[in-house]
Amino acid sequence: MGILWVTLSRRDIFEKGWVWALFSSVFRQSDKGTFVNCQPKGRSISWNAALVLFTISAHSYLSWQVWCWALYYVPIACNIDRMATLKEQLHNLCIAHIAQREQRIAQAIADARDAAANDTKSSAGDKYETGREIMQQEIDLNLARLAELQKQKTAMAHISANEAKHIVAPGAVVTTNNGTFYIAIGAGPLKLDGKTYYAISPASPVGSAMAGQRAGHTFQLNGKRFVIERVE
Repeated sequence: MGILWVTLSRRDIFEKGWVWALFSSVFRQSDKGTFVNCQPKGRSISWNAALVLFTISAHSYLSWQVWCWALYYVPIACNIDRMATLKEQLHNLCIAHIAQREQRIAQAIADARDAAANDTKSSAGDKYETGREIMQQEIDLNLARLAELQKQKTAMAHISANEAKHIVAPGAVVTTNNGTFYIAIGAGPLKLDGKTYYAISPASPVGSAMAGQRAGHTFQLNGKRFVIERVE
């Protein structure tokens, strides 16, 4: 950090473009999430505002203090944008998961009703009653599943796709030593850019064990030790 301050205070180095090299280096680090936990609570700066600041300062040679301030906040802004995009994608995958299940269950109900109707035409007596009862049980089971999916849709509607989290709560992306979890609904593993995220509900065993915790918290579950490395 001291080297950075000295570099920014030397106009001759600045005019040779070394600051832009440093700026580029910071961006590469921010893409990897290096600065994910350095954001002070309650502070943020939009990507557009940060870019305008750099553009103005490049032409007017603002003080090195401004450059240091900007170099501190711009990676944070970049990481916030990256995480917002990731959360939006995970949110959309969960919604798609619900829609796909709804479609399959609705089709199963329709098939069961058709089977019951056909059985009515071809069967009589005890055989008819037994077949009808089995079909009705299947229909009732799938209707209960549809009701559960409706609860999941309601839960997803209350989750913000771009809100930063500092504690484990619905909508948080939680990185642990045993995988990365998206606290939302029990949609199972979700693949994004070659990485697996496990969508779990807050009521699940892992979700319950992590609820309200911050980075650094450890817990045991089924004989396995979990360490919360990051909450976003």
